Amino acid sequence: MKTRFIIGYILLAFGILGSIWTASLFISLILAPPVGGGVLAGLGAGFAWLFYLGSSILFIIPGAILVRKHESFVRRLIGIIVILLGIIPQAVTYLYTLPKGLGGPLIENLAFFFTPLILYLIPGILLILPTK
Repeated sequence: MKTRFIIGYILLAFGILGSIWTASLFISLILAPPVGGGVLAGLGAGFAWLFYLGSSILFIIPGAILVRKHESFVRRLIGIIVILLGIIPQAVTYLYTLPKGLGGPLIENLAFFFTPLILYLIPGILLILPTK
């Protein structure tokens, strides 16, 4: 049982570090794209966004499932960090693209902004809720 918790926390650590790195790369490419690299900056931001999602799917969700039964303060703290990792990067990019006419209530944009939120919110809630 302890091996399961250790593997889960290692997966969560890799997922959080990978999410922070790819989210910062994604935000930096959105806020300040390279000069003269419109297509390449878009591809870079797209790949950073995909790796940001992949970090949740490959590391955070399995890690949250593995440590679900471990009762500790650290698990709840990691849950809060995971939820913030889902909210902050998407809020920054949404608020940045809103005045440019790229944001707004279009279905494509809502899917773009809500997919990471859901993929980070569900494991975050799993980590915060007490086990019974």
